[in-house]
Amino acid sequence: MQNELQKITVIVGPTASGKSDYAVSLALKKKVEENIESIIISADSRQVYRGLDIGSGKINKEEMRGVPHFGLDIVNPGEKFTVNDWLKYTEKIISENKDKNIIICGGTGLYIEALLYGITDNPAPNNKIKMELKEKDLIEVQNLVIKINKEFFEALNNSEKNNKERLIRKLEILIQNTGEINTKHDRKLKYNIKLIKLSPILETLKENIKIRCEKRWVNMLLETKKLIEEGVDKKWLEKSGLEYSAILKYIDEDIKTEKQCKEYIIQKSIQYAKRQITWNKKYENLN
Repeated sequence: MQNELQKITVIVGPTASGKSDYAVSLALKKKVEENIESIIISADSRQVYRGLDIGSGKINKEEMRGVPHFGLDIVNPGEKFTVNDWLKYTEKIISENKDKNIIICGGTGLYIEALLYGITDNPAPNNKIKMELKEKDLIEVQNLVIKINKEFFEALNNSEKNNKERLIRKLEILIQNTGEINTKHDRKLKYNIKLIKLSPILETLKENIKIRCEKRWVNMLLETKKLIEEGVDKKWLEKSGLEYSAILKYIDEDIKTEKQCKEYIIQKSIQYAKRQITWNKKYENLN
């Protein structure tokens, strides 16, 4: 029965829609009105990495306002961390906090999808498929994923989209007609979900993205340089989000001016927000 499932609140929305602030306000309201403590678990595939703070939009201690947060700073840059890793981590936190109000907040669609519907068993690696795919270049592999499941591809983060080996593994799964995530929603929900979808109008979202880019610019630039100085692989960092990718291009002078780099980040962020809006439409009838 649905009412026997553990209750959790899931907050989704495009980038720059204010998910983190909303989650904290909701937690504080729950404390005042119902005297119930809350915890917030980030569903963001970049915020799991230590040191990826400004570029990933990671909430800071002051912004947390005393509400415990999880899902942040779990692994070091460059370490492997999969959807399945996040799911195991998150389900453990949920099970250990049954007396708390659980809030899941983030923009990584595959994390949310896995939490709601679970992950199917992955098939064993298929060497024949793998060898055929290895002969193709990155663009060809990307196009194959898009052809098989465009929605699946668009929900991947930049690191996943641009890592040929990881894409090949996902293609193995898709080609064998299993699918790493149950995207068809033909399984029962694993939790009693209260879903909150933040949906600012596009013009407001665009303005938020512009303001955010200007506000973060200096610190994003310093953070990227610091990560490089600390030995983080530039190729890995380039695949860890459009902000880092753009700033690396600026540092290497592939993007010539600060203005051009900001415009690039803003344009790509708006495109990403639109893809997130499309992805989140699937949850309209969830509650």
